Amino acid sequence: MKRGRSTWAWLALGLSACASPPPSAVPQPRVAAPSATAAAPVVAPPPADTWVSLADRKYPHALDGSLAPPGIVSLSALSKTEALLSFSPPQAHDYMAVVDLASGCVTETHTVEELGGFLPIKRMEPGQIIAYLVSEAGQRLLGPHMATLARFDLHRAEHAFARGHADATGALSADHRKMAVTSNAAIFYSDNGGLNFARVAEKAQLDPVQRVSFSPDGRFLFGEGLRRVATPPGENPTFTPLLVVVDVHGETPTVVGEIDLTATPAAPKRPSTSFSAMGPITPQGAPLYASPDTLCILGANATTLHLDSLACAPTAKLVPGSNLTVSPSGMFAYATHGDLQAKKGWVFPVDGHAPARTLPDGFYLQNATIGPDDAGRLGWDRGPKGFRVDTADATYDLDWKPIGSPLAFDLDGNILGFKQPPLVRPHRPGASMPPTVGALADTKCTLLSRVDPKSGKRQALQR
Repeated sequence: MKRGRSTWAWLALGLSACASPPPSAVPQPRVAAPSATAAAPVVAPPPADTWVSLADRKYPHALDGSLAPPGIVSLSALSKTEALLSFSPPQAHDYMAVVDLASGCVTETHTVEELGGFLPIKRMEPGQIIAYLVSEAGQRLLGPHMATLARFDLHRAEHAFARGHADATGALSADHRKMAVTSNAAIFYSDNGGLNFARVAEKAQLDPVQRVSFSPDGRFLFGEGLRRVATPPGENPTFTPLLVVVDVHGETPTVVGEIDLTATPAAPKRPSTSFSAMGPITPQGAPLYASPDTLCILGANATTLHLDSLACAPTAKLVPGSNLTVSPSGMFAYATHGDLQAKKGWVFPVDGHAPARTLPDGFYLQNATIGPDDAGRLGWDRGPKGFRVDTADATYDLDWKPIGSPLAFDLDGNILGFKQPPLVRPHRPGASMPPTVGALADTKCTLLSRVDPKSGKRQALQR
């Protein structure tokens, strides 16, 4: 499916679970936004025991029914009751929308122009960044961002969905008290819901920092990025990929150590590569990685500071056309092997508690579009009219019409799909897509389908 522009821009203004304005009783530190040359003075913050975490505050939202209906949709985040979608209308600006899963109706919209960038801190010095994060201007952006991370259970990470509260620019602990924000070559950490921030893991010298996340118990903060290696003048720079482990359980964050993510090449004379971050985490809460030479999954070990081999697909050699993905909680992996005419596929548990499940219909596995989810379900197109769902218990062949364009399995195992609204005129192959008919207000409750994966019937909606 064709994707719209980056779905991560929506985190700039974020979303929240309620529409009421921020509580006036909660004091906020007021600091002018820093300039490029000097940090603004910081007034004394309120006592920590009266501070409400930025992630737990209420922020306003609205539905703009005058926006054009989407022609292309992608899923950005998911909870038990809501989905966050990226809407791309033909010949109009992209925007984000929240859909209530029970009713199937769009309840909020956020334009990309409103979202813009996340925080204007990339060119600031660390002291200026800290001043900005606790300023009124900074927290107007940071607060809704953290509230959005708290609101949804799954967020898109790398090439899959990951359970937890992290994205490309920030992370939030399960209790909403610990926060981390990245800025190119630095990680900034708060242990009190955003009241104060401090730089951590400075000596790791990551540039850039690519992702941060917390372990589910909040004990560890993981920072992934690249460290530049000294090279002779005139040669291209080289980098070492690293995972930095920070213990944030005590009063003072402490760097436990680093894990080198450089992979030893399987073949002689082959350049070294790196283990690829998968997004989801191990059962202990550390990041998962894919081997560049085999269809194997490895997990970071925060105690031994090594990558542990967890599970492999039942094939010994990686060949062109191979692929490996993991379910949001890191419970199941899906692997394909071989070219289009001889493609094989498996779903297997990452903890090795059961043998791999061989998937039927190898040729069509190239069309796998949703899954695996944390129950091991996988779904893919079977030609122009069919959709197949494979589970641990059975395989189901469904009609694609009730589904539309499949987006994902929801947290109850139903298939979420997008039903494209009518276009102004028929779409001819090779021509630009014409505008959709009407406005979002006319179609807001008809765009999302929710289909039972066994019967293929659409779920009854509550309106």
